[in-house]
Amino acid sequence: MTARDEVLARIRTALGPPGSDEQAPPAQAEPGHRRAGDGSGPAWESPGGYRSHGDLDAAARLDRFADRLIDYKCSVRRCAPADLEATIAAALYERRARRIVLPPELD
Repeated sequence: MTARDEVLARIRTALGPPGSDEQAPPAQAEPGHRRAGDGSGPAWESPGGYRSHGDLDAAARLDRFADRLIDYKCSVRRCAPADLEATIAAALYERRARRIVLPPELD
């Protein structure tokens, strides 16, 4: 098995079986899939230990995501949706970006 095959196999295992229900693991769950947390919500944990669902609302998920980015020494900027364009422009200006390439669907 090549390193590529091994990485892809681990990703497939972490993602779980295709087409799984969002509220519960499939009836024929792969060995190792188990309920995560205290059992009070529809959170399931994959064999790799990754939670695929949880009971946090959108604001709490965003807070957790920002905290984890900060743990990895990333710069996090928060803004209102109306200020998104100006916030992105300021970040690019501060990093002295000379060119921005947009995918055709955003052009």
